Amino acid sequence: MATTETNINNSYLKSQTVLQLTQGFSTTELEKAYKLAQNRLKHLTAKGPLQYYRDALLADAYNAYRQLKGFMMPEADNTISKPISKSIVARHAATLEINKIKNTGADSVLRRQQATPIIDHPGRKAKAEDAFCRDVIHRLEGDLIRFDSRRQLLQIADQLEIGTFRANFLMAQIVEAVRTNKLYITAKHKQAIKHKLYKWLIVGTTVLSALAGELWLINHLRK
Repeated sequence: MATTETNINNSYLKSQTVLQLTQGFSTTELEKAYKLAQNRLKHLTAKGPLQYYRDALLADAYNAYRQLKGFMMPEADNTISKPISKSIVARHAATLEINKIKNTGADSVLRRQQATPIIDHPGRKAKAEDAFCRDVIHRLEGDLIRFDSRRQLLQIADQLEIGTFRANFLMAQIVEAVRTNKLYITAKHKQAIKHKLYKWLIVGTTVLSALAGELWLINHLRK
């Protein structure tokens, strides 16, 4: 009984993490969080190696929403629409890209450390790493991972039998993929863009005003 309750609690907390919800949320907040999660995940997987995870991430968000809504409104469980899956061809193309995350920057030292696989069966290892990468993506805040989230991720990696070095490497590669492909624009960047646009607007208005004045003066002198 205690084990079952613990599993339910862990699953509930994981669903909150996926939708980036805090304790004591309302039904309205849950609906909003699910929509935001869908938009955030679609944006993060728009291009680059993170495309590989789009289906699984959207499925995670759907399952988290379904579970949390089931706790709050059991009768509404069958009203939730499932996310649309990508084509097999697109998924295959993205699968080739994910190797950049798992292998880029792996030097001879790393290869020697991994000569003996952490997880015995290669299929199990790949599956565990993919699950871990999804957990990392769900905890992204912009293009950053908070310190407390990193600690949680290292605990998850330990449970999945992924070494600390490998776990930190995967986290770094995912953050780098987000930054390289500019998959997330922070509030600071948005403010900088607005400031730049405002600056150019002022310059453009000044130039146009000066040209208009010159034209008026030329026309006035001709008369």
